[in-house]
Amino acid sequence: IIKRQEEGRTKVAVVDNEAAFEFQSYLSKIQFQQQRCGVLYGTIEKEETSVLAIYEPPQEGTDKVYSVQTNPGAQELSRRAASLSRQLGLLPVGVIFSHKTRNAVLSGYDIVSAAKLQVEFLDEVGESDTDAFIILTVSPSEDGSIHFNSYQLSNQCIEMYRRGVFAPAEMQRRNSGKVKTHPEGWVLYQDKDRTFRHDKVLVENAETDSIPTEFFLINVAIKSHKSWLRTKFPVENREIAPQLIEDVAKNLNSSEEPRFVRRISDFHMLNFLSGFVDLSGELPGLIDIVREQRDPTPQESGYQIILEALVS
Repeated sequence: IIKRQEEGRTKVAVVDNEAAFEFQSYLSKIQFQQQRCGVLYGTIEKEETSVLAIYEPPQEGTDKVYSVQTNPGAQELSRRAASLSRQLGLLPVGVIFSHKTRNAVLSGYDIVSAAKLQVEFLDEVGESDTDAFIILTVSPSEDGSIHFNSYQLSNQCIEMYRRGVFAPAEMQRRNSGKVKTHPEGWVLYQDKDRTFRHDKVLVENAETDSIPTEFFLINVAIKSHKSWLRTKFPVENREIAPQLIEDVAKNLNSSEEPRFVRRISDFHMLNFLSGFVDLSGELPGLIDIVREQRDPTPQESGYQIILEALVS
């Protein structure tokens, strides 16, 4: 029996202004002709989930739906971003994706894709914090304004995903407001001599194999903030405005931020640099400077010269 969950762990999603603006401005620039998604990295505090950075993995979305690449090269890039986030003291706290104007709040494809990520991130955030996972959506309205919304998935939804009740994402309709399940009697898994089969699914006392997505959603309030991480450097894995080595020099020599620590405190620039140099191994104090938001020690004062030499 499907039941709504009125409240979730997270009461407020606190989202960095620059990160959110950069995600939506790119979508506006391409007029939502390619739907995009990203992994949210941040922190978890009691009833608040804070988003400090948005990593956009290699993807090839259409005008109707986002689609993440799964080839070995794409997976390596995502692992590199995840490693950087851990070094900065950040956790994977959710997912963001875009969609055009539609009747569905979240589609079946959205629900299954987000549930998959939430379960995959369990090892990183721990059992006690996996229920702080949030979903941000970005969509245009008919008057041209951009809407941000935030949700959590219900505990029942995650449990049903873990048990294999839902049909996989590729079998879900991309913009339908319903989640397809496997038919009754479908073998979910086998354990030694026992076979576990899919039971009937009841929504409002009626048997169904297609569940309205709103039964699994919990609304979360959104609040903006300015975090200690910047989003001035071009964002990775975009067809328009790709990342260039010249952009590093531009950031390092910016007059906008007088302190070195502020000029290098950009998730996307650090992620770009990690493709050229082992930041934790060859420049061991650089990540510490960013994470602790402090000025370099005398022993670390040459980092800017090293970075400038690297990009030249």
